[in-house]
Amino acid sequence: MGGDFEMNRKKVRKSNVTLILIITAGVLITLCFVWLRVLKARTPVVKINDQNVLAEEWKGFLQEQKSATTVYFTQNYGCTDFGEEFWETKYDGITPHEYAVQRALDALITDAMVLQEASDRALIASIDLETIKEEWRRFNTDRQNTMEENGVIYGPAEYSFTNYYRHLISNLRNLIAEEIISEGSITEEELRQFYNKNHSLFSYMGEMQVQGLLVSADTEDAYEAILSAKEAIKSGMDFTDACTVYASSKEPTEFTFTSLSQKADLHGESEVLAACSSLDAGEVSEIVKTQQGYYLLQVIHKSEEQIYDFEEVQNRILDILAAEKVETCLQVQRDMCSVSVNENLLAKVKIG
Repeated sequence: MGGDFEMNRKKVRKSNVTLILIITAGVLITLCFVWLRVLKARTPVVKINDQNVLAEEWKGFLQEQKSATTVYFTQNYGCTDFGEEFWETKYDGITPHEYAVQRALDALITDAMVLQEASDRALIASIDLETIKEEWRRFNTDRQNTMEENGVIYGPAEYSFTNYYRHLISNLRNLIAEEIISEGSITEEELRQFYNKNHSLFSYMGEMQVQGLLVSADTEDAYEAILSAKEAIKSGMDFTDACTVYASSKEPTEFTFTSLSQKADLHGESEVLAACSSLDAGEVSEIVKTQQGYYLLQVIHKSEEQIYDFEEVQNRILDILAAEKVETCLQVQRDMCSVSVNENLLAKVKIG
């Protein structure tokens, strides 16, 4: 009987050891799966220089391109249904998903060059995306605390990471431009050369007086009437006389445009200004359709185009040239950068 008891003890002990081994193996296998999932999550989809873009971040950047992609394929291919099938259908050899991926990559690389240039100039402490996301969380926390203390904040109460990131990139571009200006690398000679070569950028219209013949309706009869008026004027009838015959009001409608008219709200007169801008004094426009009806327009007086003095636009030119130099710096960064893409991970992240 004692022997049977000892045998049973050995069997129980062996069973316990086996159970422990099975449990241990299960735990190890589970840990391996967890570790592999964590490793996969920490594997960058895109790497630009030393900047790692993980799957979660890449999905956000890809999602940014959804609207632009649907607009592009609507305009070029007449697409109206944007379900799952749309994203994988080829149009002239490229799917909308592939198009969005290329746009996202291009934007991401450009943004990375801004971050790199800012880092090289010590304008930002870290360009690691994880660090930037931590700063984004602190930024939102600070805004929330300000609101709770009845303080004033501008913009949304909480920024999405995408909006924060766009805001950061824009600010860094401005800081780089400001530093380029402060360095004094843009000379007055450069400013004057740009001014002399681009007078059209700094010109403004003089005063222009216009009279209009308006047939105030959008009907077939109204269009026939404006056509008759056009033929009568073309055959030699005075424009003012034509107004008394064909215009709905039996008199000309008068307009005066100045340099301020380019910026002010024209209250429905923008079509009139656009139609007359290229006409010389005495010339008559083609038929112009507006909200009021059909117009023929004649320029009565037009003073010469004016150009702002160099001193008035010097700071504007400085901003333009600084922005150009920023782009040059970013192109140098792009020429030197290294980009690697994990195609397997890239293919698994879908827009939606």
